[in-house]
Amino acid sequence: MVLLNVQLLFAEELIVADTIPPQVNLSTSSLDVSGPFDVMLQFSEPVTGLSEDDFVLDNATIDELSGDGQLFEVKVVPITGGAATIKLPANTVQDVDGNGNQASGLLTVQYADSDPPSVELSTDEEWVDSIFEVKVQFSESVFGLMASDFNVSNGAVTELLGSCDTYTILIN
Repeated sequence: MVLLNVQLLFAEELIVADTIPPQVNLSTSSLDVSGPFDVMLQFSEPVTGLSEDDFVLDNATIDELSGDGQLFEVKVVPITGGAATIKLPANTVQDVDGNGNQASGLLTVQYADSDPPSVELSTDEEWVDSIFEVKVQFSESVFGLMASDFNVSNGAVTELLGSCDTYTILIN
């Protein structure tokens, strides 16, 4: 009798699932700006699906988005003087395995607005003999405006209404 020692070897296929979300870092060349500035986005791995609407901004807008893969750039336009912030929330882009990104940190810059706002005053009244409205339209948001800031001849400001860049004053 002959004994055979047979060994069967099975090739095992090892499948590793990527469950690690892409990380993102936001950076800019200066934290003190006087106009539009560029923000670089560096991801830990290539991602897709990034759009201008994905960002959370305060006191700023996005003018342009470019890039792909791991490196993107956005041009940010501050609105008024003071802090302007940008952040990319979690799960706004995906890696090749469908993992959503981790949220970025908050990037804050200080915007020094060197251009004073312009103002346009208008009214629908040609001749007045009683209380009338004057529309006040600024070129950008202003804060701290008071009725006493207006100089009126042959009358007085009785009320100031509005906010940001659009106001109405009542003159008596």
